[in-house]
Amino acid sequence: MSNYVLGTSLSYRDYLQSKSFVDDLREDSCSLRYEVSRQTCDIIASAEQLHANKIEVLEGVQRSVSQTNNLILVVTSRLDDISDGLSEVNSTLHWGFTQLLGQAGRMNDSLDSLIQIAKTPAQTWAYEQHEIARDAMRRDLYPEALDSLARAIDGYGGQPGYKLEFRFHFSRGTILLGGVSNCDPAVMNLAEAEQAFLTAARYAKADFRAEAARAYLSAGWAAYCQGKMAEAQSHTQQATELNPKLGEAFFQLAKIKMHIDQPDAALPDLKKAIELDRDYSLKAAADGDFKRHEAKVISLLEDLREAAHQAARAIKATAQERFKAMVAWHADESAKNEYEQALHLFAKAKQCFESGTFFGYLDAVPFFSSFIPKVDEALRLQEAWLNSEHDQLVRVANSILELKRQSVWMPEVVEVDHAPKELRTVQEKCRQAISQLTNRKSYAEFELDRERLRDATTAFYKVRELARGRCEAAQNRSAKNKRILISVLWGVSFCLVGFVIIALLYGLAASVFLIFGVSKNKFMSYAEPIATVVWAVITVCGFWEGWNSEK
Repeated sequence: MSNYVLGTSLSYRDYLQSKSFVDDLREDSCSLRYEVSRQTCDIIASAEQLHANKIEVLEGVQRSVSQTNNLILVVTSRLDDISDGLSEVNSTLHWGFTQLLGQAGRMNDSLDSLIQIAKTPAQTWAYEQHEIARDAMRRDLYPEALDSLARAIDGYGGQPGYKLEFRFHFSRGTILLGGVSNCDPAVMNLAEAEQAFLTAARYAKADFRAEAARAYLSAGWAAYCQGKMAEAQSHTQQATELNPKLGEAFFQLAKIKMHIDQPDAALPDLKKAIELDRDYSLKAAADGDFKRHEAKVISLLEDLREAAHQAARAIKATAQERFKAMVAWHADESAKNEYEQALHLFAKAKQCFESGTFFGYLDAVPFFSSFIPKVDEALRLQEAWLNSEHDQLVRVANSILELKRQSVWMPEVVEVDHAPKELRTVQEKCRQAISQLTNRKSYAEFELDRERLRDATTAFYKVRELARGRCEAAQNRSAKNKRILISVLWGVSFCLVGFVIIALLYGLAASVFLIFGVSKNKFMSYAEPIATVVWAVITVCGFWEGWNSEK
């Protein structure tokens, strides 16, 4: 059921009592039904986007209205959100829910907070009467609520009342405006409701501009329902001036202008309302006053969709540049989480953008906007990792150069003199790569720099292995020559020592044999072979000991 439209077969009170309206509310206390043309719905949002906004398409009804090319949209849950604490009137507020006006903004202040601002006992008493009226409204006791409000305003039984409190007049206007559970002709009075709201606006304007704007908005609605279009437009215009962010006021102003056949004047106001809350596009598509000029409304929605498309496409270009840079490299563990989150955001943004709807383009912008810093963070972490890799490579290079410096006493190391030159060249490449990383102009250059650094890494390790292999070969040759030299020295030493020992033993043995009368020839025949063998064994042992001493 869309908003009430003056001039139909139903009066405002009959509209509130109509079966379709009451069923929408009482069948499900948190839903509203709008009938929207398929063409308009295709411009505004897809079924998935409507579902994300807690709006469902009734499939059964959709088939039943296929001849009229219309869809029935059900706005769910969001009315409960309002009743939990409405801070501002918005596109979810249906004018049949006048009881919700009493919960909006400063109208929902507790009695304790109101008593704290009371300056006299009379004001405190008046606030207490207002609290009694609010309790009566909650229980649908509207005549009793009006009595308590009259006492709060005009006084009773010696109490003077406090007529300057805007809340009292606003609550009175809310009751007189009527609602689904408040259709008693003895209570409803649109003319008095209009005056009550105007009085509330007058008293609130100095200190509570937002509340005054809401009061003018309500007075404008009361005047519209009476057919007083000039007054309705004037009151609503004042609401927009007091609170430029009150989307419902711009929507209502557009509705009034549409009703008096001024669609060209109404479209800027409708555009402003939709810019404040995009759901006004659906509300306008379902409203009878706007349907009278549906072609112009559709044209405006198409223009808004194209503007949203241009905005989304602009940020998409930046996001795609980041995306191309991101998918070109494989994230290490330090950036993996941000990398995956960025991919998810880009997929959501792309899905919204490709839907081609007004809601889709609007949704794509924040997704793309969230994607860009997430990619930047992933690339920052990746760059930090690359810098650490560079530092490690520099340490490797320095260690090789230090190895060469410490080994200069070895003649054989002259063979690897070319290695330091190659290492310095590679190290310079690394420094250039890092410098370009920190001063890059695009993420494409980042990938080029990363490739250079990867090449430098490979070259580092190749040169390191070359230097290590040649140094090891030189060291092995040097060690072998040293062992040979030491072995020879030990062998010669053992040979000389053995000669001295054998000579002494030879002389001693000759003396002994002479004492015992052994002939010289017979002694020599035994002594010389034995002495030669012993001397050879001692010499060989010297060579062996010298060779093994360097292991």
